[in-house]
Amino acid sequence: MILELYLFIDPLSNRCYDAEQTIEKVAANLDAKVAIHFIPMLNIKILHEFSQKHPNIANNKDLHYNIISDYMAASFQGKKIGRVFLENLQTAIIKDNTPYCDNLVQQIALNSGLDLEMFAEDRHSSLARKTFLHDQQTVHRFNIKEPASVLVFCSAIEDHGLLLKEFDYDSLINLVRYTAKTKNSLLQDDHKLARLNQIAGSNAKLI
Repeated sequence: MILELYLFIDPLSNRCYDAEQTIEKVAANLDAKVAIHFIPMLNIKILHEFSQKHPNIANNKDLHYNIISDYMAASFQGKKIGRVFLENLQTAIIKDNTPYCDNLVQQIALNSGLDLEMFAEDRHSSLARKTFLHDQQTVHRFNIKEPASVLVFCSAIEDHGLLLKEFDYDSLINLVRYTAKTKNSLLQDDHKLARLNQIAGSNAKLI
């Protein structure tokens, strides 16, 4: 069984940074094959909340989009290396309070093992822009309202996804393990569906 985890993120959020670490840890401790997707979000609410928390740098209105474009460009060289790049960039900006600039991005790209020439070409490419717009369409399609929400897909819930708005390591791995070991559809078994809701809690819903 292949599990797919879609984590919707604000790349400048501490909460999302922690959620990314949780997702990676969960995937590493599962027997099933797991595909991880980090989907950046960008909307007025995210920008407003960021400006309230960080008034000194909120005047850089392109900061979120530039970081997302950097992540897109890195991901074109592989999703895993893209996530490594994103984590390194977030650590520098969020945890170490290093100002965002081209020199920082280039150094992190180098340290992350990226092809720098290819990365430089892709950062401001039309493909990066198209990928960004596609991701925003995904956010709207699943009606994602809050960053750090995770969408779980597996065969046990058929064509539906299970959306969790709040999660930690234990709640997520227990939920994923339960769905992974369930051979028949959860949606056709009231007992299993009730157990799923018990594990997931009130923060989860089928979409």
